[in-house]
Amino acid sequence: MMPWRIAFIGLALSTGAAAAAPLSERMQCIRDNLPDRWVARMSVQAVDVGGGETTHTLVYADRRQPAARTVETSVQFLAPESLRGVAHLYRQRGDDRQQYSYLPVIGKVREVTGAAVPAAVLEGVPGLADLEALWRWPERAAISLGSPGQADGHAVQAVRANRRVGEGDAAGFERFEGQLDLRTCLITEARLYAVDGTLRQSMRVDRRSLQAFGPRWLPRRIELLRTADGGRAVVTLDAIRIDPPFPDASFDPRRFHQAPLAVMLTPR
Repeated sequence: MMPWRIAFIGLALSTGAAAAAPLSERMQCIRDNLPDRWVARMSVQAVDVGGGETTHTLVYADRRQPAARTVETSVQFLAPESLRGVAHLYRQRGDDRQQYSYLPVIGKVREVTGAAVPAAVLEGVPGLADLEALWRWPERAAISLGSPGQADGHAVQAVRANRRVGEGDAAGFERFEGQLDLRTCLITEARLYAVDGTLRQSMRVDRRSLQAFGPRWLPRRIELLRTADGGRAVVTLDAIRIDPPFPDASFDPRRFHQAPLAVMLTPR
């Protein structure tokens, strides 16, 4: 994600008491909560504004080196049958991004360059693109924290952000509103508003799906209440491994599509 990116999933907070903490502490906890190495099998069920339904199943592997500002993401599609075997490798160092794609019908890897490089990982999968957009959006925005409170018996804190977009008479401010769960270190709600104040995208974590992996928490089910095209989606993480030993080919631009990532998630 998540890249939350879906790697994504851990826009984290302090696991301490609900007392207000400086923004710098919250942001440090965001970095601390995100696994440096993880792999998951996920399914995405989406309904577009016209009622059309799609389901994607894929394996998502993420490896990061914070000191080097490097993130590598390998994705392999399992379903639908028309996408089975399609694989992508995303490599990012600082602001520099590279993408490699493998299409079974062609039988070879190609590097995606220029304007064809997507602004977000998996932007072609309804729901995942929206999830990543929501979690990445505050990165370059002015962020503020509200007072701690309670929601459904959980200690939470509001997070708000805005950023200027456009030029001249067309300039304005987009707005982000979210809710942070202070115990699990996760953003459990997020809403993105356009310059004119209309709701563009929103998501909600199913708190019943929260699962601890050592000191980290991840949600197993995330609801996209509104996608950019006016639809909705549900992202389910069916299997997760944290800090796994990745096969050598996993992030190799020549062989990433050959790595047996799905096998890593098979019960032994």
